[in-house]
Amino acid sequence: MMEEFTKKILHVPCVLATFCAIVFVSFLDFPAQAQQLAQQTLPSLESLENEREKLAEKIKRVEAILQELKAEQTKIKSLEAMLQELKAEQAKFAERLDRGESKQEKFSERLDRGKLAVETLKVEQEKHRSKWKTGFDKIRRVPRNRLKGIGAEHGWISVPGKNTDIRIGGFLQLNVIHDFQNSGSDFGDFVTSRIPVPTDGTSNTEFDVRTSRMIFETRTATSLGKFSTFLSTDWAGGGDKSSAADFRLRQIYLSGVGILTGTAFTVGRANTTFMDNQAWPEIFDLEGPASLSFIWQGMVRASWELDKAKQWIASFALEQPESDVTNGNGKEAWPDAVLRVDGNHDWGHLTAAVLGRQLKAAGTTGGSTDTAAALGVLFSGKLPVPGTTADNIIFQVQGGKGSGRYIEDLSFEGGQDGVYDNTMEKLRPLKQFGGWASYQHWWTDKLRSTVVGSYQRMDNLNIQSPDSFKSSIYANGNLIFSPLKPLDIGIEYIWGLGKNKNGQTGRANRLMFSMKWHLH
Repeated sequence: MMEEFTKKILHVPCVLATFCAIVFVSFLDFPAQAQQLAQQTLPSLESLENEREKLAEKIKRVEAILQELKAEQTKIKSLEAMLQELKAEQAKFAERLDRGESKQEKFSERLDRGKLAVETLKVEQEKHRSKWKTGFDKIRRVPRNRLKGIGAEHGWISVPGKNTDIRIGGFLQLNVIHDFQNSGSDFGDFVTSRIPVPTDGTSNTEFDVRTSRMIFETRTATSLGKFSTFLSTDWAGGGDKSSAADFRLRQIYLSGVGILTGTAFTVGRANTTFMDNQAWPEIFDLEGPASLSFIWQGMVRASWELDKAKQWIASFALEQPESDVTNGNGKEAWPDAVLRVDGNHDWGHLTAAVLGRQLKAAGTTGGSTDTAAALGVLFSGKLPVPGTTADNIIFQVQGGKGSGRYIEDLSFEGGQDGVYDNTMEKLRPLKQFGGWASYQHWWTDKLRSTVVGSYQRMDNLNIQSPDSFKSSIYANGNLIFSPLKPLDIGIEYIWGLGKNKNGQTGRANRLMFSMKWHLH
C-alpha cells in the first residue's frame, strides 16, 4: 500500500515537469500564433461593424414602424371609441325608430280614421248637396249675388236640431261718382232717359253706398217638398242725393220644389218672369243697359221640367198689373201673364219669353175708362267664347206694344206703356224696341273687363208732346281687379245719349270708381 503511494508521489514530478515543458514551448510559439490569430480575426471585425450598422438601420426602421404602429394604434383606439359612440347612437336611434314606428302606426291609424271620417263627411255633404240640387235655382237666381251654390262651401249653415239651412249674403259697395255733365241722377243709377235735353253742363261728384245689398235665405226639407225663402234689401229707396238713403225692400218670396215631380213654384215679390236673371253683365252701374228688362213685383209662378235631362224648363206666371200711361190715370185690370222657356246647356244659356197684358186707364179730364191689349217678347242668352277660359257674350233683344213698364229705362221715365187720348177717350199703347250686348274678357284670373252697348227706341204718337222721350244709347266699359276673392276694385266709364221726339239730344259722361266686398 505504501509502495503504491510512493510510486504515485514519484509520478507527480514527472507530470509537472512535462506540463511545464509544454507551457514553455507554447510561450515560445505565442507571438507567431497571436499574429496568425490577429490576421484571422481582423476581417471578422469589419464584417461585424457592417453588420452592426445594418442592424442599426434595421433598428431605426423597426422603431419607425413601431412609431407608425403606435400612431395607428392610437387611431384604432380613437376609431374604436367612435365605433362605440356610433353603436350607442345606433342603439338610441333604433330605440327612437321603434318608438317612431309605433307612433307612425298610431298616426296611420288616426289618419285612416280621419280619411274615413272625411269620406263619410263627403258622402253626407254630397247627399245634402244632391238633395238641394235643382235646375229651378237658375230661374230665381239673383244677379250680382255671388252666393249661388248649394253646398256648405257656398255659405249654407245647418241649424242644429232643425231640418233647415240658412245663408246670409249680399255685398257692401262704395261708388265714387263724377258726372262731367248733369246726368239726371247723382248716385249709382245711370239712366239715359233722365239725361237733360238739351245737355246741362253742370258737373257733380258723389260718394254713394246705397247700392250695398243684404240677402237672407232659408231652405227647409219637408215631406211635401223642399221650400226656400229669400229676402233682399238695399238703401237705394231715397232721392238722388246720398244723404237721402232709405232702406228698401227689393225681393221677398217663398219657393218650393218637388211637390209634384219635376215642378216648382214661387209666390211673393221677385224679379219679373219677363226677365232673364242669368243675362246680366258684370258692371258697377246699378241701372244696367238702357233696354234691360227688369222690374220687381208680386207674382205667382209655376215652373216645370220639359225634358229628362232637366236642361229645358218652362215657367208661367201671373204678375202684378199696373198701367203706366201718359195723359191718363192707370188702373189695375187683369194680372199680367208671362210664359218663359229657359235652356241651360254646356254650350250656353238661352231664354225666350212672351208677355201678355191688359192696359187700363182713365182720362185726366174725368172721361171714361178704356182698356187695350199689350204684348211683349224677349230673347236673351249667355254664351261662352270658344278658345277662352272664361270670356263670355251676354245679349238681350226685346220689343212690344204696351210693355214699357218692364224695361228699366222706360220705367224710370214713366208713362211709357201707352198714351190716353183725352179727345178720343181712347187708350193707345206705345210700341218700343231695344237690345243690348256685352262682352267680358278675362286678362288674368284676377283681372277682367266688360264692355256693354245698348239701344232703346220708342215709336212716338202725334198726340205726344215734342219733348217726349224718343230713344237712347248707352255704353259702358270697365276694368275690375280682385286681389282677394270677396273684393272687387274697379273703374268704370259710362256714356249715354238721350233723344226726344223733336230731335233734341242730351249727352252725359260718368267716371266711377267702385269697391265692392262680397259677403261669402
